[in-house]
Amino acid sequence: MIEPELTEIRERIAKYTSFADGNACWLWKGAISKTRGYGRITFRGVVVNAHRVSYMAARGKELDRKICVCHSCDNPSCVRPDHLFEGTNKHNTADMIAKGRHRNQKKTHCKRGHPLSGDNLVIYPNGSRQCKKCLRTASHKFFEKNLRKTKRVNKPRSELAHLKVIGQHSVPACPPQTIPPPPSSPVSHPRSWEHYP
Repeated sequence: MIEPELTEIRERIAKYTSFADGNACWLWKGAISKTRGYGRITFRGVVVNAHRVSYMAARGKELDRKICVCHSCDNPSCVRPDHLFEGTNKHNTADMIAKGRHRNQKKTHCKRGHPLSGDNLVIYPNGSRQCKKCLRTASHKFFEKNLRKTKRVNKPRSELAHLKVIGQHSVPACPPQTIPPPPSSPVSHPRSWEHYP
C-alpha cells in the first residue's frame, strides 16, 4: 500500500471507530453486515470487511485474497489491530471449533428430532455434524427412487429378461430383424462385373 492511500484509509477507519481504553475492543460504528455483524467499508471501490482493512492499514501491507483476518476477541465488529491475526480459512474454522462457536456444535437434535450424540452422530473433518438415521433414510429413498425409474422394483429376474434398459427406462427388446444375406459370388450380379473381359 502506498503512503497517501494508507493515510486516507487510517483517517476513514478512525472516523467510524469507537476507541476504548486498555485492551478493550474498538467497535465499528459504520455499516454493519446484517447476517454476521462484521463492519463494512469501501476499499478501492469494493465493499469489504472493516477489520481486514484495519489490519492491512496497521501493518502497512497488502494481504492475499486467500488469507483471512481472524478475531482473537471473537467480536465481529472489532477493528482493533491487536485483536486481529492472519490465518487461512482452515485456521479460522479450527479456531471457531476450538472456541465452541461452530453453529452445529450447539445443536443437540437434528431437524427431525433425532439426538445428535453417541452412535447416531457423524462428525466430518470440517467440524460439521450429521444424524446417522437421517443419512440412512436419505440413502434408502435415493436408491428406491432410482430403482423405480428403471421399473425393477419387486420384479423377478425372469420377468425382466425380455426388457432392454435404455437410459433410465426399460423398454421391450426389439425382435431381431431378418436381413437378406449378402451375395455369395460375383456371378449372382453379372451387371456389376461388366468391365471384366
